[in-house]
Amino acid sequence: MQPLIPGVIGNLKDINWRRLTTEQIQDIQREHVLDWVVGNFDSHAGNFILIERLQVLGVDKEQAFRYMNDQNSHKMSLEFHPNEQYGEWEPIYNDIYK
Repeated sequence: MQPLIPGVIGNLKDINWRRLTTEQIQDIQREHVLDWVVGNFDSHAGNFILIERLQVLGVDKEQAFRYMNDQNSHKMSLEFHPNEQYGEWEPIYNDIYK
């Protein structure tokens, strides 16, 4: 369950994330730690929102722990993209760090 967040400008699929500020990229990096710990690899640009305070927040963590039995999920990798088979964008972290 997640609260309704007021003042949403849009998600990062609709906003060019390559123009984010250093602070906003740091917001995404903080989310990366959480997503990796809970095994959420569905962290594409559409699962991040920009709010009026110009803060970036991660949303949609429903795939947490989904790939815990996949040995490839046990190490951080820019190549691991299990949702590619469903036609989904790769995790935004992979793009940022590449």
